[in-house]
Amino acid sequence: MKKLIMAAIACMMMLHANAQYADIGVHGGFGTTWLINNNVSDQGSNLDPEFSTAPVFGVHFNYSLSRHIGIGTEINYAVINQKYKGEEVGYTWTGKDRINYMEVPILFRLQSSAFYCELGPKFSFLAGAKSEIKPSLASIPGYSDQSVMSSYKNVVVSAVLGLGGNFQLARGWYLNAGLRFSWGLTDATKDFTDHPTLFPDYASTSTTYAHVSQSGDPDYKKTNIATGHILIGISRRFPY
Repeated sequence: MKKLIMAAIACMMMLHANAQYADIGVHGGFGTTWLINNNVSDQGSNLDPEFSTAPVFGVHFNYSLSRHIGIGTEINYAVINQKYKGEEVGYTWTGKDRINYMEVPILFRLQSSAFYCELGPKFSFLAGAKSEIKPSLASIPGYSDQSVMSSYKNVVVSAVLGLGGNFQLARGWYLNAGLRFSWGLTDATKDFTDHPTLFPDYASTSTTYAHVSQSGDPDYKKTNIATGHILIGISRRFPY
């Protein structure tokens, strides 16, 4: 046991001695966001998800454990948008679900002096959700900015993959640029199948159709969040 403890201490000391730098900075980005659900994709012309975009921004801290290995974490405010269009008898409609999250990714990095690849989990905490429906006929009621927070899970866990580079602007200051993709591992919408009396009066389009099969029968399917963003940031490096 004593030898094991001494080996662990020596390993920690080596990692600390080989640490190259720590980066602290801010970043923002823009990209595509999707709520992926099998029931929704099977609805045909009744319900078609459309290409949607949304922003993300936050602060980051990255620490170099060695020359080629690092770890980083962030606190982000992220928006997930999903637009829809559909057809009913005699009219068409458009809609959008907008979900806001506070996100905390924990990312492990393989890095060189300028470029990196990152991989790890992301924890998304629900901060708000609104929905809108706009029918083409004025006689058909619609709504906008309707709160639908009760339609969504409070926490979503995703897998993240990214790549990018750090480019020196001045001594100690770096421009960060990269691509990042994520896929939700846990369900984003709530399943009301066993508790239909709890189904919200105003449910999002995503949640409503997650409960309905193409034939119109009750059949809940989970919803996965998928995103792809371009990220730009600026960092202060210590020591520089």
